[in-house]
Amino acid sequence: MSLTITNIIAEYGAYYLGDKTNMERLFTQLFAPTNFASALKPMDTKGNTYQGSIASMSEVLQAFQKAFTAKGGATFEPCPNNLFKVKADLAEYPDELDGQWTAFLRNEKINRADWPFVRWWMEQLVVPRYRKDLDRAQYTGVYVAPTPGTAGNAVDSMNGMRYFLNYHVVTSGRMTSITTGTPDTDPEVWYDQLIDWYDTAQAAYPELIGEMPFINMSPTLLQRAKRGYNKKFKQSPDMEKVSSVSDETFMKLDSTPVSLRGLEAMRGSNKIWMPVDGNALDLSWMTKGAGEWSLETEDRKVKIWTDQWKGVGMAVPEWCVTNEQTV
Repeated sequence: MSLTITNIIAEYGAYYLGDKTNMERLFTQLFAPTNFASALKPMDTKGNTYQGSIASMSEVLQAFQKAFTAKGGATFEPCPNNLFKVKADLAEYPDELDGQWTAFLRNEKINRADWPFVRWWMEQLVVPRYRKDLDRAQYTGVYVAPTPGTAGNAVDSMNGMRYFLNYHVVTSGRMTSITTGTPDTDPEVWYDQLIDWYDTAQAAYPELIGEMPFINMSPTLLQRAKRGYNKKFKQSPDMEKVSSVSDETFMKLDSTPVSLRGLEAMRGSNKIWMPVDGNALDLSWMTKGAGEWSLETEDRKVKIWTDQWKGVGMAVPEWCVTNEQTV
């Protein structure tokens, strides 16, 4: 069961106060903000694979001569990005609330799906947890085929962006890795590592660097960079507000056009990555009804579930720079 009612009973005893006092005392789990999708461009696909492609042209210029001497050819290199069907299945017995401390979440209707508990359970616990799990899987996920009849781990449900970055550096060779070294624990040294990394990327990709507005990293590394700037220059770094409807802010990297962005799903990771704007994708398929929850009662059990197709990737792996850290 997702909400262990028996644990609440054991903790508070079998008594019920028929007023709002209990609701005020029933604190829910606090979830960190889910913001990984803010680094991605939403993309609806026509199937469970999205094919990005880069078109390139070989040299065409040549010295003049009267004869027609054809030169130059176009090449197309596709990049498949896979989507995965993910789901959530949950079940509870609201009757366990009877006569207990949490009985304010029930009522006298025969259909348990109509009890206040179900709405509270979904809105305060299930949906926020689903969003948190999906946010984390979009970065850390490595797909593992499920064992029939056994629920799998959230991070096994899909391949996340870290998998994509490592695959195209190590296996396909289509993405450039520029060394940072392990992020130093000294904030000032870490800030210098970022400056050196960006300067190397700028030299390697002079034609693309102006289209790469963000270096994505963990919130821990972003905070360390802020402290490093403060320590180095004896002042706070310039911060840039995302938009008028968001409280999220980015840190400007000194003397560059790029900003540092902390993503909660990357917490604990030493990777950084800097894509061309709009190149990193949040992929969805069969979006009509996606994310909606179905609810039914089976005898006195309430069951809810949802499923959808999700994936992450890039249209062109060559249009992203990362570092050598794999975790």
